[in-house]
Amino acid sequence: MAQRLTFWDLFQASLKLRAGRRPRTLMEIAQYVQRMLRTQPSWKHTLVSEIDAMDCVRVIESSFRTASMQRKARLLLHAIFALGVKLGACCSNPLDLVSYISEREKPIRALRIDEVRRLLDAAQQKEHLACAPAVGVMLWAGLRPTEVTRLRWSDLHMDERVIHLKPQHAKTGTVRQVRIHDVLCSWLQRTAPYRSLQTKLVPRGWERRWRELRRGAGFRTWTPDVLRHTFASYHVKYFRNLSELQLEMGHSSAKMLLTRYLGMDHVTAEGAAEFWGYEKTEKGPSFPFAAANFPFPTTDS
Repeated sequence: MAQRLTFWDLFQASLKLRAGRRPRTLMEIAQYVQRMLRTQPSWKHTLVSEIDAMDCVRVIESSFRTASMQRKARLLLHAIFALGVKLGACCSNPLDLVSYISEREKPIRALRIDEVRRLLDAAQQKEHLACAPAVGVMLWAGLRPTEVTRLRWSDLHMDERVIHLKPQHAKTGTVRQVRIHDVLCSWLQRTAPYRSLQTKLVPRGWERRWRELRRGAGFRTWTPDVLRHTFASYHVKYFRNLSELQLEMGHSSAKMLLTRYLGMDHVTAEGAAEFWGYEKTEKGPSFPFAAANFPFPTTDS
């Protein structure tokens, strides 16, 4: 027997299924739906079976002006109505008849090797040193800025040479293990030889300190995921292994790597060798401690 569910009932049911997602993700979903309900308040009490494709088009295009937001709204509604089909509240998904043309992906530039040098030089200055571990993880492990802010030192398994991202860490809400390459291992041991396992990877006041580090390195503009793009581009140039990179980046396929992430215009073989061999050629500043004198990382005393 078909269920008589209103759109609001179905939306609430879909939220329960997403209960394990990050609060920020759930908030964004709720904001999209609330915006559509402001455009079409009657939907809150309308049976799902009475909403057709044209209704969805009108709500989407009246609620959102940009193509990217309309695409996201369409995907969100599709998932909600898919649950309706599964529960027997509607016979078919009206969003199957609605599509929005994807924008052509714009090429994303990786940092040139001289820009990488500038960033790493700045990170090793005394006033910015607390940010150095996080910079290294974004650059040589390809983690997203938001993922890095959620990590604790206990998530870096130095014995296994992997960073363990839990569902609450990752953007996609899935478990991921990212390799700690030799260059990153050496960087972490040199810039942060002593850390409590339960402390965060990023220092207090991270956002402000990260902006100051970038300004100190001479960057006046900044793309949030540029270090992730840089990691991907130099990884391909040096290791030439898309399958391995796909696992490192946490993608379900290599398609996104080929269409979006690889900004190879300024990436040379010589630069890639320097990128992955940085710790072999760079001594960095003199620190008042030696990595060999402290365990890394350490447990709380």
